[in-house]
Order: sequence, then C-alpha cells, then structure tokens
Amino acid sequence: MSSERRHTEFNFLLIVVMAAFALFVTIIVNRADVGQQLATWIPPAIMVVILLMLARTQVTVSAQQVTMRFTFPVPARTNSVADVTQFRIIKVPWWVGWGFRMGPGRRCWRAGGTRAVEFERTQGPRFWLGCKDPDAVVELLRSYPEWAQRYRADS
Repeated sequence: MSSERRHTEFNFLLIVVMAAFALFVTIIVNRADVGQQLATWIPPAIMVVILLMLARTQVTVSAQQVTMRFTFPVPARTNSVADVTQFRIIKVPWWVGWGFRMGPGRRCWRAGGTRAVEFERTQGPRFWLGCKDPDAVVELLRSYPEWAQRYRADS
C-alpha cells in the first residue's frame, strides 16, 4: 500500500469561462483608442494569471495529512490529521465563487463544482476544500484508518 495517494482535477469549465472572457475583452480592446489599449489589456492579463493558478487542483492524502494545491505559484494548503476533529461533504452556495475565500469562521479554496469537503479543526477556522468530485477525496481519506474515524456522513 502506497504511503500517499493523489486526486487531480483539471478545471475545464473555468478554462472555458476565462477564455470566453479573454475573447470578449480582446474584442473590446481592438475597438478602443490606442491610448486606452494598454489599460484594457490589464483585466485579461489578470484573468490569464488566475486561469493558470486555478486550472489544476491536486489533493494529496497520507495517513498524517491532506494537502491541496493549485497549479502555481500558490503555496499548498495542508491539514494535519491531529488538527482535524471531523470532515464531511457539504454543498457550497453558488455565490461563494471560485478562488480563495475567507468568511466568518471558515476558509475556502475552491476551483470548481458545487460541493466541498469541510474540515472542522481543533483550532482556527473550518476549511472548505472545494472540488468537482469531493466523493473521490473522501474515499481517499477514508482509506486511511486515521482519517476514517473522523468522517461524519450527513443524512
């Protein structure tokens, strides 16, 4: 049995949405005056950076920790098994959006889908790991006895 397992997702919907937005902005840029063109290239440049950051989500699970990382240059987010009291699958409201989110008592890393794995921690805010297939992540976690005892299935 391997010491760690990975679940990788490519966020095709995000890529399509960002590409459509970049195309829309490019059309606007081509119609703008030359003096305004530089300023109108800033939003698509920001969108390309976001696209590159969120295009791939990788979750790595071991008996000691779960780590989520996006493509680059974002540092990985790690939760230790000792720091997690329980975890479960939750439905994420659509208005939460994609990316890195902070709210009262929670942090969310999300790049797609409408569900997430919520980790309730011994200290600090809850952490939502948003992905298209949280069932696969939960199955990876439950394959380790250290994590399986912390799973809470909602009815």
